[in-house]
Amino acid sequence: MILRFWPIVLICLSATFSVAAPPPVSFNSLSSSDGLPQNTARALLQDSAGFIWIGTEDGLVRFDGYELRSFRKRHGNQLTLSDNYVSALAEDLQGRIWAGTMGGGLNAIIPETASVIRIGGDLGSADIMVIVADSNGEELWLGTDSGLYRLGVVGSAGGEIATSLRKVKLPLPDGSALNSSVTGIVLTGTEVWFCTREKGLGRYRREDGAVTWYLPGNLGLHDDTFNMMMLDQQGNLWAGGQNKGLVRVLRDADTVSFKHYSTSNSGLGSNDVMAIADGADGRLWIGTWNGGLSLFDTVAETMDFYRNHRGDPYSLASDIIMEIIRGSDGKIWVGTFDSGLIWFDPDPPFRTYRATPGEPGGGSREPHLDLCVRGEQWTLGCLQ
Repeated sequence: MILRFWPIVLICLSATFSVAAPPPVSFNSLSSSDGLPQNTARALLQDSAGFIWIGTEDGLVRFDGYELRSFRKRHGNQLTLSDNYVSALAEDLQGRIWAGTMGGGLNAIIPETASVIRIGGDLGSADIMVIVADSNGEELWLGTDSGLYRLGVVGSAGGEIATSLRKVKLPLPDGSALNSSVTGIVLTGTEVWFCTREKGLGRYRREDGAVTWYLPGNLGLHDDTFNMMMLDQQGNLWAGGQNKGLVRVLRDADTVSFKHYSTSNSGLGSNDVMAIADGADGRLWIGTWNGGLSLFDTVAETMDFYRNHRGDPYSLASDIIMEIIRGSDGKIWVGTFDSGLIWFDPDPPFRTYRATPGEPGGGSREPHLDLCVRGEQWTLGCLQ
């Protein structure tokens, strides 16, 4: 099936033709009406070949920019996904795609053959929240509904993948074992940072297994439930809180502290931060639950916003953001809860704004005027 996408342009103009914040972007979208199996794009990945993988609540999709290829569970067929609710995605150094599910554990997809291998054992019915491939190429770190796991991947032969699984011991401050959801993982050399539901943030030291916990009231932390963690290109560690907004983990050689950005002190669209992507320019793209998309300048500590406006086809398609990634070409890809996939170029070099033929106030097939912008230079021209 060949898909064609028509961009939606979002722009604010004043009477003097000056550019207003937020910067104008042109949104493209992909939803169930275009062949997506379901409109909740919960997990996103761009693989090393450039394909975009979309985990939905009704299957996994590979998108090449034109066509969709679906991977779904087929009852009675062990060579298909273990479950259609795809919640986490990662690629390892061998190019294998790992798909975690809710209630169905883990799957490996071999892109060359499009074959699916189910990883059984203790993960067979697990909820997989997050998958991170270790840089050693031999291990995956898995955040599940029952804690943190390390999956050693020995290799593959005869259509099978040899794995070894062990649970990481994470004793809580009271001495009991962590048995709740790990929702985010960041590998930083000898340490593994992770976030949880209702147990705060943690830091695990690989060399000796020591665990340090950070709970509300501890060093300025205000939340105990987090949706995700990420490390930006400047080495800054961030966590998306479910109740208190965006958290920056301030680290130096000896100390750790926390800084919060919320609806009350930064204008964040919502305090439920679902996703963060590095813009590679000192800015972060932040997706929230019911607060739309924010563009955060980490130096100036200012935010611009993209929101859905009912009845406005040029606005963001949904205010409920599930996932964000930045593609290798700089495009931003956004998974939403109810409107499928959105993608856009955050800084297109040349943009054209024109009335749309056939719409009220729109243009026609006659010669018409176009308003063009390159950077902050505006040009009004007559085009055939």
